Amino acid sequence: INRKYNIEKDNISELILAITLSNFNFNRLDALVKDYLHFNTDRAKTVVIDLLGMIFLPLDRYIKEVKIKNQIENRGGQVVNYQKYLDKFAEEIEDRNFKLLDELINKHEELVDPAEEEKIAIKLFENNIVDILKANARKATNSLNGGLVYLLFNVKGFKDDIAKTMYKNLEKLTHQEFKLDNVAHAPSIRNWLHDFISRHGTAMFDNMTLTQYLTSAPNVKVLSEEEKKLVKKLLMLYRNIKFFPESMKDVPATDWQIIPIKEKGEEMAKARPVSGPPRSEEEEKLNKLRQAEDKYDKGSLERLALEEEVSEELNKQKKIKKMQTMANRYKEGSLERKAIEEEIEKLARPAPPAGGFGG
Repeated sequence: INRKYNIEKDNISELILAITLSNFNFNRLDALVKDYLHFNTDRAKTVVIDLLGMIFLPLDRYIKEVKIKNQIENRGGQVVNYQKYLDKFAEEIEDRNFKLLDELINKHEELVDPAEEEKIAIKLFENNIVDILKANARKATNSLNGGLVYLLFNVKGFKDDIAKTMYKNLEKLTHQEFKLDNVAHAPSIRNWLHDFISRHGTAMFDNMTLTQYLTSAPNVKVLSEEEKKLVKKLLMLYRNIKFFPESMKDVPATDWQIIPIKEKGEEMAKARPVSGPPRSEEEEKLNKLRQAEDKYDKGSLERLALEEEVSEELNKQKKIKKMQTMANRYKEGSLERKAIEEEIEKLARPAPPAGGFGG
């Protein structure tokens, strides 16, 4: 506006301040422009439309009192002419948010000692799984879930180590008679896992398989409802760890739970059904890109372009996983978690097609 109309920046600032102080009463804007700048009616109208489009339109979602788009159109302006200002504002906000998130992630990684967290987690799973499954302390369980997700993503071998710890756990989970191969055994966590695996194998299992076991296995039938729920939670915990991250494929990142937490009035999020090769949308996209690569010779422009796209997609997925880890460290509904969730959604959106406003 300063360059287009040769208006002093101080005058523009005064106009913006006057409108802001009037609680965004844009009915006064035309008169203000004429008074401040001494423009005739036609020129003042053009300036007003540009002020609305360049300055206030990007803020439309934050100004509740009035719709800026309507103000532009009522004066004969075209909202589409100001798309580049909307895009620029969105880019500035996104850049700032990503910068803050990167700082947050880096700070988190500086504060966390993976070796120490791994040691604590293994110790808990050696002696305290029953306490963890029985716990009603949602906040503490969420915090532990965040730590487990971080370790599963970032510490090589942790998934196997924590699963092996579960297989060896001798804690007594239930109190009724328990048999393996018609021989009495202690109803320990180790033996419950052994019983389930002996009936349903070691592959990833869905909720139908879990329900089938809970309703038909002889060792389960004799249990009270409360103890059946404990066995269910144990097997969900086993699935979430043993088959991570596949076990989280159909669950929104913000709802990831390694230790299952029953939502009030809701069932636990369903695991991904096992009905063919398990692929997420991201995996499908990478698979298609890699298949396309094979159609071109190494070193060709087409292959180089596809290789670059694969690299960008992998980097994007890595960043999303980092953000997912960070989100799980914060309380549900907190400002920090909401901010990270918003950025995960933005990053996960498909890239817009080429072109758009302005050619």
